[in-house]
Amino acid sequence: MSLPYAATLATISSLVADPKLCKPCLGIVCGSGLSTLVSTLKNVVEIPYSKLEGFSDSTGAPSTSLIVVYFTPLFSDGTEELPGLRLHGQR
Repeated sequence: MSLPYAATLATISSLVADPKLCKPCLGIVCGSGLSTLVSTLKNVVEIPYSKLEGFSDSTGAPSTSLIVVYFTPLFSDGTEELPGLRLHGQR
């Protein structure tokens, strides 16, 4: 039996080159006040909700409906990075 989210995970895996990004350790749901956070992220991959089975576009204009996978630095010298996932868009 296939899990309901198996197709979504398969799509994300096919769009993300670095397998470490497919196993995020940090999740962020961004509102408009956190939009500047993006400038600190590395190896950003944006995946539109429209490419993912079961996801619909956001209803809050002018939001963009994206799942964003990335690395974020743990320390200011950038020696360690943590894979993360950010949901962008409102429902």
